[in-house]
Amino acid sequence: LEKEVQSELILLQEELGFQIAHFTGFCTRKTKEGEVPEIEATEVWFDFLQKINLIPMIQLEFPKEIASPEEGEKWCDTQIDMIRHLLNRYGRKAVGRWYLEWVLVDYGKKMELNEIVFGYFYRKMKSLIPEVNLGMLTFTSLRIEEAELIERFLQLQLNSCRMPDFFTFHAVPNHIEMKNNKNDMACRYYAESICKLLENTLYQLKAAGGQADLRRREEIFLTD
Repeated sequence: LEKEVQSELILLQEELGFQIAHFTGFCTRKTKEGEVPEIEATEVWFDFLQKINLIPMIQLEFPKEIASPEEGEKWCDTQIDMIRHLLNRYGRKAVGRWYLEWVLVDYGKKMELNEIVFGYFYRKMKSLIPEVNLGMLTFTSLRIEEAELIERFLQLQLNSCRMPDFFTFHAVPNHIEMKNNKNDMACRYYAESICKLLENTLYQLKAAGGQADLRRREEIFLTD
């Protein structure tokens, strides 16, 4: 929010010509009851993005300490209340272009919780503003186990008619995997390989589900 940082961002945008700003969550402040939304600071940040015509991509990752659907839904309602406030401030045309990036939390151990909370958020968000882009972070590593979990999650969303609108993946695997992975070529061409894996996974899921428009290409973003 500092003016120096804003000035640097404006210069970068002029040089690189990017259209999307990717960041985590909304501004918050700590209280005795935990973190709560900081509306004024959030407005300052989003006012700036609107001023320089940058589209927000907001990463949403519910806290790891959430252990029940009720707690997860309460957290979702807090995020939706903030988005509703920003919708009233900037209008449907602006907010409808935004990207909301969902992050699965400890999915290997909390599959059911992730699925329930995502389904709740998806229904509420699409009811509020159907045109908003609601997607998810997929691959962050080279692990086969992660790929299988992501495929399971996407299959469930497809079956429930709430397939994400876009997908993201991390540019490189973490340094431990880079060091231990014996297949140097796989690491070197990680981004290209993962993108193809994601595209193939989406195509196969839609084909198996009998979707008519197999030519539709969801937006895929490389981040981090």
